[in-house]
Amino acid sequence: MLGVTYTSTGICVLFNSSVDIPCTYKYPQDHKIKTAFWFNKLKSHLQPEDVCLDKEYKNHVQYLGNKENNTLRLKDIRESHSGEYALMFTTEQGESYSELPGVIITVTTLQVLITPTSVKERDRVTLTCITTCRLSSDPTFIWYKNGQLVTSKHTTRDNKLHLNPVSSEDAGSYSCAVRGHEGLPSNVFLNVKYLQVLITPEAVKEGDSVSLTCDTTCILTNPAFIWYKNGQPVTYQHTTRDNKLHLNPVSSEDAGSYSCAVKGDESLSSTAVFLNIKYSPRNVSVSISPSGIEAGSPVTLTCSSDANPPVHTYTWYMKSGAESLVKGTGESISFNVTSNTSGLYYCEAQNELGSTNSDAVTVVTEVALQVTVTLETVTEGGDVTLTCSTCTQSYNPTVIWYKNRRPVASKHTARDNKLHLDPVSSEDAGNYSCAVKGDESLSSTAVFLNVRYVPKNVAVSIKASGEIQEGTSVTLTCSSDANPPVHNYTWYMKSGNESVVRGTGESVSFDTSGIYYCVAQNEMGSTYSDAVTVVTEDTKAAAMMVRAGILFVILTITLVLASRLRKEKKTKPSSSPRTLEADASDVCTNVTYMTMTSDPGQGWVSPDEDDVNYTIIQFQSCTGKPESQ
Repeated sequence: MLGVTYTSTGICVLFNSSVDIPCTYKYPQDHKIKTAFWFNKLKSHLQPEDVCLDKEYKNHVQYLGNKENNTLRLKDIRESHSGEYALMFTTEQGESYSELPGVIITVTTLQVLITPTSVKERDRVTLTCITTCRLSSDPTFIWYKNGQLVTSKHTTRDNKLHLNPVSSEDAGSYSCAVRGHEGLPSNVFLNVKYLQVLITPEAVKEGDSVSLTCDTTCILTNPAFIWYKNGQPVTYQHTTRDNKLHLNPVSSEDAGSYSCAVKGDESLSSTAVFLNIKYSPRNVSVSISPSGIEAGSPVTLTCSSDANPPVHTYTWYMKSGAESLVKGTGESISFNVTSNTSGLYYCEAQNELGSTNSDAVTVVTEVALQVTVTLETVTEGGDVTLTCSTCTQSYNPTVIWYKNRRPVASKHTARDNKLHLDPVSSEDAGNYSCAVKGDESLSSTAVFLNVRYVPKNVAVSIKASGEIQEGTSVTLTCSSDANPPVHNYTWYMKSGNESVVRGTGESVSFDTSGIYYCVAQNEMGSTYSDAVTVVTEDTKAAAMMVRAGILFVILTITLVLASRLRKEKKTKPSSSPRTLEADASDVCTNVTYMTMTSDPGQGWVSPDEDDVNYTIIQFQSCTGKPESQ
């Protein structure tokens, strides 16, 4: 019976080291071994090939053993020697045999991993000796610094070297090796930085004041610091003092990678830190493609800008008189050029710091018309002239004028290519365009005529929930029609012949009865509203009680006077008796009265006002001596 037995299925081997791959095999006693050899399955194609015959293995293989065991020794092993190795033997009887799977050989190297990757003084640093596979034996790791064994002041455990805390003295070339294979170390350089650049503030925008500090963990004696930007010494346009670099004000040109060093130790510079400077969009411009435009042809407008952070929104506008209409978004827009799309276009570039508009560019066909206004903004009562023109008209056309897309009324004078508005009123405000008779579909771009006027139709509205009680709040709102819009509303309450300011704003709230009015003001002038009366239910009730009281007093006085007169007639001697039945003139004559308002100093009363009336009555006795009651 034929058979092969391997003592291991896989071996992890260090690069440049040696390894033995043992095995045993058996065969019938009446058989004789003719050949026995090892082959690498990865390198054998149709038939197994003896590694001893492979040029790549020259001086790297050796067979050890006898007829019953065979050991393959790989020396000075290379990474290319990795693979699956198996033994094959043949007998003189013509039989051959190999056992698969064989023994997998993995070649690894030692590597040193530093954690963290960026190290400064007083940090905690760990160096790890790693392999790509697990070594078959239980290895003991040895650490070297600059080729010398590491002293015991640092902790070693398993495959790790701990430097805690690390200092600038620990900087150097570190390597690790496995005991027994000390001649196969790996190297890595540990750079302990004692300089670092700190930026204040961390978030910087153009125009700010920025300070860069060269911070050191070492105690230095009167050091002179050197600053670098993008690897080049910083010019003296900025202020340097002690270990600081001041950029005030900072500009976008100052953005870059900054580092510092101590004079005399320039090779030990700090890690570069990038100074990022943000700014709103600038150099915003519009390009047109193609440059030659024909009616009905497509055109593409592209907006470009310089911004940090980058522009996140492009918005396109087309001017229409005093207004701007949004025509699209995105870095580019495309459209066909017609009379409706001809006009002035500009783009707005926006990032998180702000927005900037480009200059306007003209997109126009050869036959486009244009409306020009002597004054785009005119005051009501003035005069203005609108002109319809085109650079290509060589004849005298009949011009048709439109306002808000409707033909202009004949109340205004139109002559040749001009429209005269004299005097102009607020009703004349609107979008004006023109066209040539016969080509009405090719009208010009509309131009907005802005007519300014003082506030009109100033009125006060009252808002209250339910009946108005004394102490409850009543909201008064002032409305008006004005151009430019009203910028100031002032509220007054009448007090006699005077008016007292009670507040400002479009709406105010009061809890006091009285007569109120508002004044609406814009830059053209001011206008008063009609006055409104605010009367609470409590005030109305009080007024009724006062009236009732006055009537009661009048009746009482009348009765008292009548009683006195009767008594006097009874007691007065008379030569001829008189009857007591007489008309009212026997009681008193020249009775006069005057009705007054609740505020005697008030000059006028609203007809709708439910007010309190006072009455003064004067009596003149029959003897002619006036008596006042």
